Amino acid sequence: MTGDVRHTILVAAASQRGLISKAQVKAKHDEAAVERTLEDLEQVGDLVPVIGDIWFHLAAEPAPTPTLEARALWMLTDPAVSVLARRDAFLAGGVTAVIGGLPALERWGLGPELLDAVIDSPSASTGLLPACDLVSVRWERTTAREDVDWAYGHFPHRSVEATLVDGLRGGLGVDLVAEFLRDALREHLPLDPTRLLRHVIEYGAEEGWSRPTAADSFAELVALAGGWPDLRPVESTIIWAAAREHVRQLRT
Repeated sequence: MTGDVRHTILVAAASQRGLISKAQVKAKHDEAAVERTLEDLEQVGDLVPVIGDIWFHLAAEPAPTPTLEARALWMLTDPAVSVLARRDAFLAGGVTAVIGGLPALERWGLGPELLDAVIDSPSASTGLLPACDLVSVRWERTTAREDVDWAYGHFPHRSVEATLVDGLRGGLGVDLVAEFLRDALREHLPLDPTRLLRHVIEYGAEEGWSRPTAADSFAELVALAGGWPDLRPVESTIIWAAAREHVRQLRT
């Protein structure tokens, strides 16, 4: 029985960047065997507790601590369901909690900078998450589907456009965020200026900006980044033209 539990833990950890939740294992095995196996693996050093009922298996390469704890808290929003199953449910039309802030900066190769790790949770029902100094949870906040990126490590991150504006929200100066935008335009084309503008408008609404102020802030950010690239496919040209028209309308 213990060997079966160990196998379940190894298989799950292999597909979840080294992380495993107690609830996932208990769904398949006797509770006493699960408790005993987890205790044994922790004693020999194979498993390291992260936060709550989440462990990290040392066979995997550990992420930086804020990212590791953000992934662990994200798992605890629905601890019995595997990462891959949650991804499949999202792709089938469901909603999910999403990781942002510092882990998303790292996912997009931006930074490193001092920025909080955050989780956007669409539900307030998971309020039993343990407190964490390195990660904050934004409750009852649903991330738009086009702003959820599953391309790295099977964990959902906020899109690069959303992540850039989260830098402003997290206190990074516009000059630094513009540097990140410049890097992102070079590394992650095609970016969507309309999506970036939408996030600037949302942030401006939180800060009490007028619509013209949000439009000017977007234009300043793009200008500081060196402007939108001249060499871009026709589709991006059309999107950029739409974004410029949207800015013009906001200013009037």
